[in-house]
Amino acid sequence: MKIYSNLISIFLLMSTTALAENTNQTYIESVETIYTGFHSIWLTGAIPSQGCTLSDRAVIDEQDIGGKAQLSASLTALSTGKKVVIGVSGCANIGVGNLLTAPKVVKIQLNKS
Repeated sequence: MKIYSNLISIFLLMSTTALAENTNQTYIESVETIYTGFHSIWLTGAIPSQGCTLSDRAVIDEQDIGGKAQLSASLTALSTGKKVVIGVSGCANIGVGNLLTAPKVVKIQLNKS
């Protein structure tokens, strides 16, 4: 039941992601959870460039509306091996000052196959 409520949260966010750039269907290769509330995900496919200093990962901000649902969806996709489409928009500051930024996740779409 919790997965369904998390997925509903993600779909509600889709209305705010109209300007997001999406990946092609891809797999989540790795998830790094950090005490700061920023969580990095690495994909087997390319992440759309957002002009950030890092482009090898996308970042989930746990403090964003739906951030915890996005983290849950990414862990579900990683553990089940399901394909995803990731939407990113802008850069998230993940380092000291503005030295490290990475594309900010605004959408995670899990796919059946």
